[in-house]
Amino acid sequence: VELSAPEQSPYLVMLHGRGDTAKEFRESWPAFPVKLAVAFPLAPLPFRGRRQWFEWSSGDGDDALADAVSAAEARLWPAIVGLARGRQILVGGFSQGATVAYAMAMRHPDEISGAFLIAGRMPAKLRSTRAAPIVALHGTSDDRVSIDDARAGVAALQAAGLEATLFEYPGVGHTITPAMFDQLASSVRARG
Repeated sequence: VELSAPEQSPYLVMLHGRGDTAKEFRESWPAFPVKLAVAFPLAPLPFRGRRQWFEWSSGDGDDALADAVSAAEARLWPAIVGLARGRQILVGGFSQGATVAYAMAMRHPDEISGAFLIAGRMPAKLRSTRAAPIVALHGTSDDRVSIDDARAGVAALQAAGLEATLFEYPGVGHTITPAMFDQLASSVRARG
């Protein structure tokens, strides 16, 4: 699902979470108050009648997560570059989609102008000394992806001297709230 904008507009790619679809994810977003092209790709793998970017279970461990995320990112990145057609690239996502976007920010810091991640985590094995600027948004009551994962990932990036910011939402679970969307829009506007 792609929303068009003028050719010179930044290109924002938003990745849905596990158990969602591109269409449903797109329909959950209000209009972005920023002039940009927005793409909502569909994850390639089936999951309970919906889709997922990669297969992984929490019992598999952090290194297995990093490997699964790496493979998903490698499959998706060439399509993003092709669709962006030279425009400024911004990436973001929710949950599993945010985890893939973290990997993109680590692997393509020169091509990506900003990464906007909601309720995602960054496997330690994927951390780098170079990354696109990162804005992470996370609920403190998230029972699927711990706020501790977000804190550790952002702290590691900051310790490496990279631009990374975490916005915490007290009492919020594994969801996207209007306040999160407002912060996301503001952060995208600052990068676009």
